[in-house]
Amino acid sequence: MSPILFLDVDGVLNTHDGWAAGHDGHDSLDPGPVARLNALCHRTGCRIVVSSSWRGGPYRGPKGCRAILRRLGVTGPFHRDWRTRDWRPADGWGWECKVRGKQIADWLAAHPATAYAIVDDDSDMLPEQMPRYVKTHFKDGLQDVHIERLIALLAFDAPAVVERHRQELRDGAAAAKAAWDRRGGVPVNARFAARVRAK
Repeated sequence: MSPILFLDVDGVLNTHDGWAAGHDGHDSLDPGPVARLNALCHRTGCRIVVSSSWRGGPYRGPKGCRAILRRLGVTGPFHRDWRTRDWRPADGWGWECKVRGKQIADWLAAHPATAYAIVDDDSDMLPEQMPRYVKTHFKDGLQDVHIERLIALLAFDAPAVVERHRQELRDGAAAAKAAWDRRGGVPVNARFAARVRAK
């Protein structure tokens, strides 16, 4: 099971510095934070769940939030259930709960995760979520210091990622041994093979 990254957009990928550089958040996002997010997803194997307000309103539908984020450079994989939901009381009446932490808790209750992290510039999380919350700032968004913390939260607790890397090493060793056996014990490296033959 892949770790989950709950992603806000404004204040994480869409920043004041990005706006000052001409990235208005609709036609382009701040490229530095986007590149850091992509590298984080690649390194940890996490899946993105959008907790941002971008998941609703004019960003809804097949040409909505995910398509826009892809167009603006986000390459990390999205979870199949890619967004949190607004919460309403069980009887269906009353105001929607805008507390992001409650929306994340509801998503986690429906999708047990081995590890998760939350990256957001607002801090309306539940107390039990605070150890897994990484706060960014609207000025410059997702920075290297945030990535280090997110890697610690996502990769350390992600046995599937560790096992995948171990399997890649085992597969590589098996392929090297098979190549060695096919050559009758002659090394693959041509210069080394010539030295072996010369002896």
